[in-house]
Amino acid sequence: MIQDSRVSHYVVPLGIDVILNGWGVDESKLHPLGWWESIDLDGVNYTVVPSQHSSFRNPLHTFETLWGGIYIKNNLHSLYYTGDCGNYDVFSRIYERFGETELMLSDSAQYSDAWAQTHMTPEQAVQAAQDAHAKWLMPIHWGTFKLSTHPWDEPPKRAVAAAEEQGVSLATPRIFFRKEGCI
Repeated sequence: MIQDSRVSHYVVPLGIDVILNGWGVDESKLHPLGWWESIDLDGVNYTVVPSQHSSFRNPLHTFETLWGGIYIKNNLHSLYYTGDCGNYDVFSRIYERFGETELMLSDSAQYSDAWAQTHMTPEQAVQAAQDAHAKWLMPIHWGTFKLSTHPWDEPPKRAVAAAEEQGVSLATPRIFFRKEGCI
């Protein structure tokens, strides 16, 4: 059993709870939710929101889990995490349901024409932030491991350019380059 006293709750899309429980996570800490379902925990509201992505990770266990993002809000702040997500109309629906979002953590890398339905380009992530009326956008899912053919540092460069062009406030680590490589 996973014994981690630092984690008191796991709010997850349906089906992920089964996996975590199989890994030994205490069932009382698991809170599986369907799309648009919410739970209040310790003064914070968590809502699992739709995310367009494939649940095909293991050919023996296809479509057994719900793919989703999460919207987190308390009486002062709001955060929207898209999860791995393709570009579609969910971002305007997020705004319709929750209003303006302070910070949006958005999938913005590992893109390819072959994965257009499941991963956004940096430019699409910037547009998604506008559609969700996010005050700030933090592009994520880049620089960790390579799944696509684009250079590892291309996503943040493209996101910065698109955000500047479209007037979107963007937060991302600053990457410095020198002849020997990045620092």
